Amino acid sequence: MTVRGHALTVRAFGATHTGRVRAGNEDSYFVGDAAFAVADGMGGHQAGEIASDAALEPLRALDINAMSDPTEVGAALADAVEQANTVVVERAQADPALEGMGTTLTAIAIRDGQLHVAHVGDSRAYLLRDNEKMSQLTTDHTLVERLVQEGRLSRDEAATHPQRNVITRAIGHEATVEVEVLPPIMLQEGDQILLCSDGLSGPVDDERIAAILNDTPDGEAAVNGLLAQANAAGGPDNITAVLLRVGDRWDTEPAAAAATDGTSTQQLAVQDSSDTDTTQETTAPVSIDTRAPESDEAWADKMGRVGAPQGADAAGDRPKRPVGRIAAGVLAVLIILGVLAGGSWLLLSRSYFVGEHDGMLAIYQGLPNEIAGLSVSRVLPAEITTTPVDEFPGFRQQAITNGLTAQSLADARRIVTDLQTQLRESQSPSQGVGVPQPGATEQPSPGASPGP
Repeated sequence: MTVRGHALTVRAFGATHTGRVRAGNEDSYFVGDAAFAVADGMGGHQAGEIASDAALEPLRALDINAMSDPTEVGAALADAVEQANTVVVERAQADPALEGMGTTLTAIAIRDGQLHVAHVGDSRAYLLRDNEKMSQLTTDHTLVERLVQEGRLSRDEAATHPQRNVITRAIGHEATVEVEVLPPIMLQEGDQILLCSDGLSGPVDDERIAAILNDTPDGEAAVNGLLAQANAAGGPDNITAVLLRVGDRWDTEPAAAAATDGTSTQQLAVQDSSDTDTTQETTAPVSIDTRAPESDEAWADKMGRVGAPQGADAAGDRPKRPVGRIAAGVLAVLIILGVLAGGSWLLLSRSYFVGEHDGMLAIYQGLPNEIAGLSVSRVLPAEITTTPVDEFPGFRQQAITNGLTAQSLADARRIVTDLQTQLRESQSPSQGVGVPQPGATEQPSPGASPGP
């Protein structure tokens, strides 16, 4: 609907939860006067937490309301995301213990009744509008999303694919980063904007998210309901959600009076939480100029051409011609090759596994599974031992050959140490196990025992 001469009220709520599997919370979120963001860190508990929090620093300093030219808001938001990349890169370079850390970052800003979105990674921004299906505004920067868009995977296949969390773009992994920036979206009365990490969007489908938002008038209860639903689905990851609701229907406080100069005031109920399980709400008025939208354009439909299509596979109703399938296959392979060549260490840096290299126990960075017939892993020369894999029992050999996945490099080293200990205990004391290959590295792998 069109709102003219009406003060748009925006209320914001944010919460985060560790989930039911992870020991720590690497997610961070920001609720400001006119800027809002969600970041999902990676690189281990401490490093991921540092990365996601550091990425929010430029957004905390971003004063949207002080900008004299509203058209600069989108560019300023994108610049803040690029600055976030620089901050995280420099922080990692200054501390070797933080090497490899990174984060997703999905940020929005509101000015003159318009929503601006800038995005890197696989956290998401959604728009839920009256009488329209909820739209995913952002596109997941993941390998499986590329395969979906090229017709190699369906939406249902992507939802359960073992590599669905392998991202192709992140804050802090390269000196520069490509930021996805959406065209401004004119807000309307009743709109709901949701930012969330994949700890919510992964275990809870879009339809269920939309149902919770539509069926829960209270914003705090809606956010808590989303987190509870993700935990009910197993809570496999950290869960973070920031919800913005536009219009008086969501306002439980008296709306702020319109300014005499014709501009209007938004009142934001800013909900913050330093505890992962509970939230506390504080309310503070902030002045943000808003103008009435100029049309009733169905943004959810239009956004389908900007963000990733939701629901059933978008290509499912189109006839599939052999030539089209061949072209899509060739293009998908070229995309994968480009990812491996141009951003390979981004793919590799998030995962480790213990496997076999030239008959010896070794640690790999990357994924043990091939994708489209291509390997997405590399052996770490510093982590090759002289522990022969064929000396393990048959069942253990098979597991090592398939790849024993690890949460981090430290975890992979622990697995190696455990395997070496088990093998050593089954052999005579005179048989040395796990001696690093001479000259393979300047720093021997932790857990490797000295040679005889």
